[in-house]
Amino acid sequence: MNDKIKKVLIDTMIHKQLVLQSCWKMGKYFLATGEKTKAIEIIERGWAHDNSKFSINELEALAQINDDQAAMRHAGKQLPDHMKEYLKLHYRNNTHHPEHWEDVSKMPEMDVVEMVCDWYARSVQFGTDLIEFAKIRQENRFHFPPEMFKKILELCEVLVSL
Repeated sequence: MNDKIKKVLIDTMIHKQLVLQSCWKMGKYFLATGEKTKAIEIIERGWAHDNSKFSINELEALAQINDDQAAMRHAGKQLPDHMKEYLKLHYRNNTHHPEHWEDVSKMPEMDVVEMVCDWYARSVQFGTDLIEFAKIRQENRFHFPPEMFKKILELCEVLVSL
């Protein structure tokens, strides 16, 4: 196994663990607010999150991104265009990514919840501020409708406060 693929696998395992923890936090929140169905669904999603990264096609594509994690550590930075191409397969396979959708306003609610859990996991992994990341990078990048973005920020606040 080459070093780049090994690095993607290790990163994926760490990330999946952090996503599961954030989905568990969100699940506990939903239970506390009486939303049992949402609680169960987000915990199930935490278990299945990013399983597509274990396919050889995605592994090889993600390994091409190299060590450029500046875009994950700094809200104002993004991956260069040639590296964004490698992520397209992952986005196609995972509906919790806004890039999966032609129109982000069509994202189902639980995809949005999983997306926020995903962002939170990365913020924990890289020691960044989730709210700043959402406001500076993601709002400008995806142009969420105002009501949708308000809900996204509320979910971010829930995770940060728990």
